[in-house]
Amino acid sequence: MSGPPRKIVTLLGQLHVEGRLYWAAAERVCLHYRTMVPIGLFVAGVVCIAASVLTGEAEVSLFLIFPVFSGASGLFLLGTLLIILSFIAGFILLTVGQIERP
Repeated sequence: MSGPPRKIVTLLGQLHVEGRLYWAAAERVCLHYRTMVPIGLFVAGVVCIAASVLTGEAEVSLFLIFPVFSGASGLFLLGTLLIILSFIAGFILLTVGQIERP
């Protein structure tokens, strides 16, 4: 397993000036990588649902102006769960970020 990305190490080295770490800048770096988890989960969920629609395992209909997706396959269920998990993970990671502030 490799170490942390070189870009982060370089940036944190630049932020560490005279024995102090500039917390605002370090927090932005951590928040940026922290937001990638929910975004990745959401994109994976959308891809799973799109794949199930394209294979015919799920259907898309229109209610007024809102698209409605319905299906009974495992891939559709996985996509739905990933999207729900992305919202839960996003809120949890935002809460953890607020608790960790010095």
